[in-house]
Amino acid sequence: MINLTWKLYEGMQHKWKERAQKEKDTVRTRYRGGNSGILMEDGTAVGECPKKALARYLGKYTDPDYDTQLMFDVGELNEDRWEDYLTRAGVDVKKADDAIKWHTDAGTPVTGSPDALIYEDGKPVMGIEHKHASSMNTARGVIGGEPQLKHLIQTAHYSMALDDLPFTLLYTSSTNIEGAEWKMKDANIPKPGQPRSEFCEYTYYKYTGQTRTYKTGKNKGKTIHLKQKVMTNFLEDSDLSPGEIMKKYDADFADLKYFRPFAIEFPTTWKEDTFYFYNGAKWIKTIITKDRIKAFYNELDRMQAAKDLGPVPYNLKPDGEPMPWPHENYCEMCQMSEKLNHKYDDWVNHLELEGDKG
Repeated sequence: MINLTWKLYEGMQHKWKERAQKEKDTVRTRYRGGNSGILMEDGTAVGECPKKALARYLGKYTDPDYDTQLMFDVGELNEDRWEDYLTRAGVDVKKADDAIKWHTDAGTPVTGSPDALIYEDGKPVMGIEHKHASSMNTARGVIGGEPQLKHLIQTAHYSMALDDLPFTLLYTSSTNIEGAEWKMKDANIPKPGQPRSEFCEYTYYKYTGQTRTYKTGKNKGKTIHLKQKVMTNFLEDSDLSPGEIMKKYDADFADLKYFRPFAIEFPTTWKEDTFYFYNGAKWIKTIITKDRIKAFYNELDRMQAAKDLGPVPYNLKPDGEPMPWPHENYCEMCQMSEKLNHKYDDWVNHLELEGDKG
């Protein structure tokens, strides 16, 4: 009997080796658009980690682990699915390998491959950047109308390099997604009847008209209104929207149960060299500018020349508000730099040992 899961991993390792061999042909020849970031005027990096982008340029980076590769595979299959369906719908859509190329101030090429370009009369009229949503954090942000900043930066980079070609950032989820209770009560999650609530499955409640006052414990003296769950009819209600279900059962409120599979698009545009996205209701200004994208890649040149490992990126929202977790807690490159006392040569040598799997 063949152990299929082991064969899956064995095939995955072959894929990593093939990719590493292909990467060797372009070592130290170009920066990648897939490692897009921005550098603020005060030297703060946002989006991609400059150290990770530099490691990719040097041809020394660790392969993804088993779990991450499985997610990458789903992302690639999702791109093929969209291309198939759009083609069947009469859209002239094609993959866009190495469609962008520009140079830093020092002359280093920057290349990249948008996921797809749409053509009319033989000319590109629109680009697509695909993201497959596999986590609760990504799903609740997208359904709440806020794409991830790092995804917007990559989309903006490709648009900029293609003479401001309009791009859509397209999120797809292929499964039900649920998470911890506190995550299910995020303020940005739509209520029944609001935009994108059609991608949510809810539990509906009515107040009983009775109250209860706690007599002991940390809630002593607190009075709450008692509720009861509304028993909906799955078959009868399957064609109703969440807002319609609320009205049908005269429910007072609803709690999110899980996110359904979804496809959500965010059109984007440039306005005076600043990047905007449309959240379904209005255009949202981001902190992304063309100068900041270019500055990020110029910073990679500076890091090499000065033998400096550059700034630790900040995790920010599209409007510049901080995210609640620090980048370095989840970045292998930053943690490696910290262990090596931020010594450039030691860091590069460590990459040689850890990353050269070709």
